[in-house]
Amino acid sequence: MLLGASGLAIPADLGNAGLCAAIKEAHMCVIKGELVIDEAVFPTSNVTVIPLNNGICLPSACSASMLEALLAPGSTSTLPLMLIGGVTCSDEGEYRWANVWKSSGAVAVVALLGTLLAIVVVASVVDAVRSAIRSPPSPGASLGYDVPRPAGTMVFTEDGLLFPVNATGKGDEHALLLGQLPRSGMPSVSGASALAAGAPLPGKDPLALRILLAFSAIHNLKRLVVQPPALLNSLNGMRFFSMCFIIIGHTVLNILSNPGVDDLSAVFGPKILATLGLTDADLSPRTGAVYQFPFQVVLGAEFCTLSNGKSINWVLFVAHRFVRLLPALGLLVLVYTVLVPYLGDGPAWPAVVSNVRTTCVEHHRWLATLGFVNNFTPASFGNICAGWTWYLSNDMQFFLVLAPLSILAFRASFKTGLFVVSFLSALGIALGLGIGAANNLSANLLSGPGEGNQTNEFYGKPYMRMPAYLIGVGLAGVLDWLGRTRGYAPRLPPLVRWLVYAAAFTVMGLTFFGQYSNIKGGDLAGSWPKATRVAYLALSRPAWTLGLAAVVYIYISGDGGPVAAFLSAPVFAGLARLTYSAYLWHYVIMTVVFGNATALSRYRPDFIAVYTSFFLISAYIMSLISYLLVEKPIMNLEKLLLG
Repeated sequence: MLLGASGLAIPADLGNAGLCAAIKEAHMCVIKGELVIDEAVFPTSNVTVIPLNNGICLPSACSASMLEALLAPGSTSTLPLMLIGGVTCSDEGEYRWANVWKSSGAVAVVALLGTLLAIVVVASVVDAVRSAIRSPPSPGASLGYDVPRPAGTMVFTEDGLLFPVNATGKGDEHALLLGQLPRSGMPSVSGASALAAGAPLPGKDPLALRILLAFSAIHNLKRLVVQPPALLNSLNGMRFFSMCFIIIGHTVLNILSNPGVDDLSAVFGPKILATLGLTDADLSPRTGAVYQFPFQVVLGAEFCTLSNGKSINWVLFVAHRFVRLLPALGLLVLVYTVLVPYLGDGPAWPAVVSNVRTTCVEHHRWLATLGFVNNFTPASFGNICAGWTWYLSNDMQFFLVLAPLSILAFRASFKTGLFVVSFLSALGIALGLGIGAANNLSANLLSGPGEGNQTNEFYGKPYMRMPAYLIGVGLAGVLDWLGRTRGYAPRLPPLVRWLVYAAAFTVMGLTFFGQYSNIKGGDLAGSWPKATRVAYLALSRPAWTLGLAAVVYIYISGDGGPVAAFLSAPVFAGLARLTYSAYLWHYVIMTVVFGNATALSRYRPDFIAVYTSFFLISAYIMSLISYLLVEKPIMNLEKLLLG
């Protein structure tokens, strides 16, 4: 029975955890690492090392430490095998779902989440009662027409923002915010005079009540679906679909990081000699899937990380960015480091717990994540706490350095702004070429044999991402200059527009799918010569962003057609606002789901489609929860207290 519950397919099979649990006084352990074979015992073998990720159902008396000692290098065991790796057992260690209420830290996190939820519920109830009391009775059923008001009338929004009514009699909040309507010359009304004099407005809520109402889900859900200015609406759809690509890429990489075998006939026992006769490539943890054309969608997903992009109060400029990013990130790190280790059980879960403890708790590495410096420390990319958050550090560093520098340059003059952006972009590309050549980096993250480590030395560093960011800044500078000098973005002539389309999509297509010609031969090192490899590494992201910027300009100028109309659909406005937290939470969900799996993944289209759909939907559900509990309330409090 123990043998039947064990995973015997080489090189990866977790076995049957349910069957093992049903056996009296038995538990499931996982052997993960490399099994080194004594060549003297198996002289006909073509391999001496077999990678393993196998579940072994053992008597409860057999602990992980005992099995590790039996297979340890240099042990006194007479077995012709030794393990370079480790053994974990599902019922050993404190971090299991059964022990969650024994942890004061986990209980504290649950209490915090419960308190936030209670505040949101109370605020929503108060908001509903307040609205019912303050709303005048309706004279009758609405026919759906806007009630006209004289132009120039000052109107208050539900959050106390004063804005004018435009010539059509409809409120135009965004027009005032964007400076499209004059701030002077408006008819003086009692509300505006009172606001200017600092006197309380009639019916204005007390400060304590307004602080409570900042947590109202009723108010915040309304703000979630408010349509932003039409100028940039097409970016909403782009942000959502970029997140889809990121989730697809991370799903596939999770599957391939712990792949199961598809041929379950190659099992221990009668076919052990045949198994040992396999080649190194056959026993690789990565299957041949990475060399197929569909896998380029995964490699191309790395290009889909989008950043959200008069006199300025620079203190508030920086403070706003921290207030925008830090609360949601802090909640994520708190839940990930304290609560997540207790959310699983089973054969693969101890490895998840070990990873969380090693990358976040040991050496207090979570501080680097919250300090937005985890793209520099720790030095190894694999040791980053909540490693998928590395780009937030880039984004914050750009916001603190590149954004002010670019704004000041463009405010000095349009030509100065273009020069600064172009010079810094060229400098970033030159650094990329130099670092890529000096370290002999591969063109992809799956660094091949003999190549430098692209992940640690290139991938997450801000000076490598700087050119792409600055191209976006340059587009913003161009649009700002056009808005101030012409008032609009000129439309391109039809022939020029289609030539720009063709050039942009050609460049983006070559960037997205370009690596296929490099690795399709079945070698991760690739077939490209060093010069081609390094050029692709340094130029691919700026090229992708340049093509995207050209397309965005066409959409903004009014020639996007049905594609721009689709990307500007109202549904994408709310989804775009949830993208930040969806990015934060999607990998936590993957960690819990794959960590609780009792069988290893299969690289199949149906498997990938089901898991990707689940992760996408659940990430946005978690994002909505985070938005209502932390993200939007903090934004409301910032507006209320800081203006």
